[in-house]
Amino acid sequence: IIVIIIFLFLFNIFTIDVKEIVRKLDKNEVYNTIRYDGAMIIYNEGKKYEKTFKTYAKGSKNFFMEFINQDDKGTKYMKKDGRLYVYTDDLEKVMPITGHMLKESMMGSDLSYEDTIENETLLDQYDPVIIDETKFDGNTKFKGNDVWVIKLIAKIPKKINTNDFENRVFKKIKSSKKKERTHKFINQYYSNKEGLYILKKDLQDEDKIKIHYKLSALKYIKPSPYGKQIMWVNKDEIAALKVEIYSASGRNKLKEILLLNAKDISGRYFPIELQIKNLLRKDSKTVFKMNNIKLDIDIPDGMFSLKNLEK
Repeated sequence: IIVIIIFLFLFNIFTIDVKEIVRKLDKNEVYNTIRYDGAMIIYNEGKKYEKTFKTYAKGSKNFFMEFINQDDKGTKYMKKDGRLYVYTDDLEKVMPITGHMLKESMMGSDLSYEDTIENETLLDQYDPVIIDETKFDGNTKFKGNDVWVIKLIAKIPKKINTNDFENRVFKKIKSSKKKERTHKFINQYYSNKEGLYILKKDLQDEDKIKIHYKLSALKYIKPSPYGKQIMWVNKDEIAALKVEIYSASGRNKLKEILLLNAKDISGRYFPIELQIKNLLRKDSKTVFKMNNIKLDIDIPDGMFSLKNLEK
């Protein structure tokens, strides 16, 4: 009994620690507001392209980016209250970017529109667990750093209100066969008790991702951009030195991100240079650089307006 108590105590401490690690990681990288000068150096099938821009962002719902390099001058992107728009001098009008378009390449880079505008905390989207402690072996200046290897699984609700679920989901399903399949899916992973669907215990990671993916597809919960991430986080500065990003279903590795450089900004160890590889693209990578960074500054709401986008 004593051995079991000690084990459970150590297990709880370990769980608290990993959440604290990710919380510190979020604190370093997630901002209230930001302004910076940026550059994307795109390497694709032996060719090199460089694009420069100015960026302003406020929270997770407002974002403004204006390209200033000669070839792309006049192209602007804006996220306003969670919706993304683009304006170009060629079109001379504002176009919304929605749905599957958010996953498309931004300006030919290895970044998607979704990647560029994302500013949610990891703990809001994922459940973390430490799967290893080792030395970082990536080919960067951080090689040899002591790291935690952390797996992040997309969050799913532990309890679902039965009436709410039926009103929001089942009433929208017209096909009786689809409704039957949805009932079967819910009953597979949830127990129905006193007006609540309560998540069954001892689920594997694959099951958790599957539930999240399905509930997102049914439009019951807001989907995390990805089903799973694996991070190599150094123990000194609490920075993600490498990130592997997996599809919403958690099966396929989509991207790899390497931290090339970071510096202290306003008491945060902030990433200023990253290398992104979209593994679905052949012989391609993008180096993303940030300069003249200012965090948590005052940015007027007028910056994120359709009128400003059309200027």
